[in-house]
Amino acid sequence: NAFLKILEEPAKFVVFILATTEAFKLPDTVRSRCFQLFFNPVNVETVTQHLENMCKQESIAFERDGLEMIAKVTQGSLRDAINLLEQARFASSIVTKSVVLSVLGYIDDQIILSMIQCIAMKDQLALSKIFNAWSDQVISIDYLVKRSIEILYDAIVIKYQGAPKYVLGMSEQLNSFVQSILVQDLIQCFDELCSIDMVLTKTSKKQLLFESLMLRLSVQNAHASGA
Repeated sequence: NAFLKILEEPAKFVVFILATTEAFKLPDTVRSRCFQLFFNPVNVETVTQHLENMCKQESIAFERDGLEMIAKVTQGSLRDAINLLEQARFASSIVTKSVVLSVLGYIDDQIILSMIQCIAMKDQLALSKIFNAWSDQVISIDYLVKRSIEILYDAIVIKYQGAPKYVLGMSEQLNSFVQSILVQDLIQCFDELCSIDMVLTKTSKKQLLFESLMLRLSVQNAHASGA
């Protein structure tokens, strides 16, 4: 509000450019005195190319899929993409997809799909091995649940002859999985994961709770199939 008079009567040689990602927090009195422009997120290819140019200028070793992963997870925010590139740069001598995933605490889609397959196929032993393999990693369980839900959603869509929306890089593996499972099992897994998302907000032991719930779900599926 202290800024209003200056905005109303600026000097002729002054132009103010105000930038925010939360325009709704600005007072109406400020917004009404501004000409507003709304920008769309920067597309993945443009962000990737910008990061590649930065890496070349700064002599940062990289692999293209690592930069593409940064561009995808930052959802069109170039500032966030540059920050994540810096983190990956200091985490490893070369910026790769696996390094970016590790910095974020994310699990690769291939592993998430394998986990879902184990649950759907009632293979508790293989599921336990997956959990043991990442026991020494820092995992973002929130991302794991979110990504699992997206992959299951696409699996259900494919089952109904639709086009996937969230999983575009491993269509062959996903199609093979979809052909081997009943749509009822996919829907049950999807529903359970959606309900788990709410339960996880109530505990500080997210990874332990997630793993135990997934094992329980695989056992429930086994009993249902036996019945």
